[in-house]
Amino acid sequence: LSPGVSLQGPCHLELQTALDRISKAHEKLGEKLTRFYLPNCDKHGLYKQKQCESTLDGQKGRCWCVSSWNGKKLLGSSDLPSEADCR
Repeated sequence: LSPGVSLQGPCHLELQTALDRISKAHEKLGEKLTRFYLPNCDKHGLYKQKQCESTLDGQKGRCWCVSSWNGKKLLGSSDLPSEADCR
């Protein structure tokens, strides 16, 4: 996030934690770090309904649907194609 941007909402807080974790993992693993999760947040700091794993190996990451309030995975929404709609 840019300096001076205030974090608000649970998704933005998780995003900052995830960025720190990925940075540390990259220092240890280097090129071996090919898949990771960064929360997909809206402008209010809540979770977007569809979350997906990020990949650096050219493969499509797994996606799932979540509650916008807390980011918890919704039952039956594991391993969705990236084109899936969570509405």
